[in-house]
Amino acid sequence: MMPSLAGASNIYGAGMLELGMSFSLEQLVIDNDVIGMFRYAKNGVEVNDGTLAYKSIREVGIGNNFLDYEDTMQHMDLPSKPAVIDRRMFDPWAADGKKDTVDLAHEIVMRILEAPVVSPLSSEAEAAIDAIIAKKLKELEEENANKVEEVHEYKKNEQVSEAAVASVKYETKDIGEEAQAAFIKRAYDAVVSYNAKEAKAVADEAVAAGADLLSLIQKGYTEGINAVGAKYEAKEVFLPQMMASAKAMDVGMEVLSPYIGSSSDSEGLGKIVMCTIEGDIHSIGKDIAAILMKVAGFEVINLGKDVLVTDIVQAIIDNDAVAVGTSALMTSTMINQKTLEDALRSAGIREGLVTNVGGAPVTQGWADEIGADIYAETATEAANKMASAMVD
Repeated sequence: MMPSLAGASNIYGAGMLELGMSFSLEQLVIDNDVIGMFRYAKNGVEVNDGTLAYKSIREVGIGNNFLDYEDTMQHMDLPSKPAVIDRRMFDPWAADGKKDTVDLAHEIVMRILEAPVVSPLSSEAEAAIDAIIAKKLKELEEENANKVEEVHEYKKNEQVSEAAVASVKYETKDIGEEAQAAFIKRAYDAVVSYNAKEAKAVADEAVAAGADLLSLIQKGYTEGINAVGAKYEAKEVFLPQMMASAKAMDVGMEVLSPYIGSSSDSEGLGKIVMCTIEGDIHSIGKDIAAILMKVAGFEVINLGKDVLVTDIVQAIIDNDAVAVGTSALMTSTMINQKTLEDALRSAGIREGLVTNVGGAPVTQGWADEIGADIYAETATEAANKMASAMVD
């Protein structure tokens, strides 16, 4: 505990032992006594006619006995009347069983636990609170239902947008190694310096110039985000910087995405449904992989992030997809990749469908365990493996 006498504004840790790793009810009772002393001392001494005892002093006189006087009896217990500190003489203490502080605290704990629980609120107050809670829960349910509809509508619009930009034609020109390298460096620098405005400007200028956009993404934006990620892991930068870096990459990718894959000469490999799995809102890695899948020759159905397993299954059926790729960036959400494998089997569409899993916590062992066909550590690897699987 931190006593107020030391200048602290809080008292914490009551009942805790082992730096908070364990808890004792007896220690809680003891700490309660100590806290009571601190609070009394913090409040200071009240000055009034009773505490100054002018009348008693005049009546008793200087040098006489005040111990049995009324004022003394009224105020003697105010500073400290502990429940677990026994200040009796030795003989009565010994006769009573030589109980120490912990023994006394345990007796108090048992009395409290055995006493009937009395509600501090009247039945009317409890009913009123229950009504407020019920009303709020209903409002939250309605709000969540509306949000689900908004998300579904957003995902539909996202797919429409994806189909609309697929017709954009882009022709890569020979702009020279020096000019290409300059674009790559600017993209890299924009991401590592968290400069979203510059990241978009580079993308716009690269498209206008006819630069190699795939190289720009892989060597510029992607290497930039990887560099910031390495610093984040080493605790050289922190979450705000990581998020700012991701934002810079996102705005660049928004410009480049419509043009990637439109000039690909690869033979069509069929449709692939891609998304970040239910419960996970990360999307950078998945979006990069989706772009490279386009380059490889897939028609990509990008469902976005935090996609329900049922929605993934339905999208595969609706689009007659030949493959599905899911990303999970947290151990708590990767379990939904297994749920998807089970759901595909239950729907009778698992056979002949190629499934790919990826994401920071995902491993080859996890892919083998859940029955996924392909595990890829990087977006490039995912595109290569999925393309090979289609050819084979």
